[in-house]
Amino acid sequence: MIIRVLLCCALALVAIDAQAQVTLAPYLSVRGAGAPAISPDGNWITFGSSVSGTSQLWKIPASAPTKFQAYWPDQLTFFPDGVGNSEWSPDGKRILFSKDVGGNENAQLYLINSDGSGLDTLTNNPKAMFAGGFTHDGKHIVYRSNERNEAYYDIYLLDLATRSKKLLHQSDHQNGLIGMSDDLRWLFLERDSGNADNYVYIKDVLHDSPAAEPRLLTPHTGDAIYEGFHVTHDAKRLYFFTNQGQEFMSRDYLDLTKPNSPIVFRDRTAWDVDQDIFSSNDKIEVETLDSDGISEILIYDVATGKKLPAPKLPEDGFITNLQLSSDGSKLAFNFGGPRTLSAIYVFDRRKNTTTPVTKPNLAGLDPASFVRSALIHYPSFDGAMIPAYYYKGNRPGRNPVIVFMHGGPESQERPTFNPIAQYYLQRGYSILIPNVRGSTGYGKSYANADNTTKRMTSVRDMEYAGRWLKQQATVDSTKLVIMGGSYGGFMSLAAMTMQPDLWAAGVDLFGIANFHSFLRNTGAYRARNRMAEYGDIDKDSAFLVDISPLTHVNAIKHPLFVYQGKNDPRVPYTEAEQIVSAVKAKDIPVEYILLPDEGHGISKRENRIKVYTAIVEFLDKQLK
Repeated sequence: MIIRVLLCCALALVAIDAQAQVTLAPYLSVRGAGAPAISPDGNWITFGSSVSGTSQLWKIPASAPTKFQAYWPDQLTFFPDGVGNSEWSPDGKRILFSKDVGGNENAQLYLINSDGSGLDTLTNNPKAMFAGGFTHDGKHIVYRSNERNEAYYDIYLLDLATRSKKLLHQSDHQNGLIGMSDDLRWLFLERDSGNADNYVYIKDVLHDSPAAEPRLLTPHTGDAIYEGFHVTHDAKRLYFFTNQGQEFMSRDYLDLTKPNSPIVFRDRTAWDVDQDIFSSNDKIEVETLDSDGISEILIYDVATGKKLPAPKLPEDGFITNLQLSSDGSKLAFNFGGPRTLSAIYVFDRRKNTTTPVTKPNLAGLDPASFVRSALIHYPSFDGAMIPAYYYKGNRPGRNPVIVFMHGGPESQERPTFNPIAQYYLQRGYSILIPNVRGSTGYGKSYANADNTTKRMTSVRDMEYAGRWLKQQATVDSTKLVIMGGSYGGFMSLAAMTMQPDLWAAGVDLFGIANFHSFLRNTGAYRARNRMAEYGDIDKDSAFLVDISPLTHVNAIKHPLFVYQGKNDPRVPYTEAEQIVSAVKAKDIPVEYILLPDEGHGISKRENRIKVYTAIVEFLDKQLK
């Protein structure tokens, strides 16, 4: 009997030692590819990859090489900071992209030639944000900027030949740019009145002054979201998808030839349309449905409405970044699954073939070791069933569990490869990622169920995730960890301060600690929008104090890890400083990392390795 016990102990020590040998670097060295942009002729694709340490712009043919030819991707940009999405000019000769510095989100606009030469800086005001795209003629860039006032966006037209800019619209609003008609007469824009509500406008910029108010196209009562816009070449229709008057997003359009025309609803679905794009010749339309998190892709002939053959994919997963060639013959997109790294695929409609044109690099990791997530639904305090993705650890016996709360809160966990989750699984942890109320993808009511004074509904959904885990036979109920980033960071702090007996440790990644200071100090361009979600700093002052984790810090019982980027314009680093100082005053173990070259998140590979390695070492120390 003694020998058997000693043998079991020895085997357990070997297992723990093997887990300790698993290092993070390979998991953050796996290389997928993202944000494809297809050239007008369908022959080339630019994409983002962090193979150099930060996400840079690369180019590859849109057709996979044969066994008789090979092609190494061309790196087009070489910056210390990551590069944003790219867009090809209509003639295919130039590429537009954006880039900020140190994560400050003040993105500037740049042009390069399609071979990577001739880098051209279009905007150079590091205190302002710029975002835009090519007009149909390729001779102009239409963009929005908050350089006049940090809190508001105005819209400009930049002539690429003369570099003269023309103010198209100026007003004290969060003016979002949709695009322009081919003749540069009609400007389409949208304005948010909150995270769950926006309005679409049209303006005659040839005849109206910049200060003239645009004409409202989407009057409505109640909340409604309009996204995925496409203006036809003849400017007779504006396509989009919306949840106006319904729970889920559907494909719709407005007839622009008739003033005050009502929306034409083309279909109604049981799930959200979450992407909808058109070929530039207006003949082909592609949409994806969010079916309980899984992407379903559909292709249509616009003239007839007939469904056309769609790509065949290797497994259920998540599709993003739809891109069509000008004639609609080629479709490029990102696809990733629970155990499949994101790659760029091209669907050739003429050949009816679906081909990956980028190959993920697994950095020496065995894909057979990756754990597939399972979609589960657990009951919350009022009987509502909350969807979540559960990665069950493979360590014998009862495992500690990390509950990871996504940000947003208007976001959704989807079935896609998560390298951080896979690393923690190999270190002996299970993972649960719930889509609590306030998440998107499950209808308007579900997304709005945590707004303002209903905030604690989602916090209680998080609590009941912990309660569900405690009932599972493979879970160590004394070792539940709560972790989250941004809004998920607030949720982590709320759990540690308002549910202190449930969670053995917490990890706060750039989260909100004090709603009053957050709303005062977040970027001016975001403050109004955030108050629509969380509450008005004056009208709801007492409520905001009550739900702030800092208010309840005396209840905290267990260790806390905090990470923050110094340049974060969304959740200022002072939020982290407040909670760290308060927890230290209670003599509770707290570890804090503040990085001077990061913003809202962790963009640089070396920083990601530093932070996530420190987190697992912190958890191992506190829990094991």
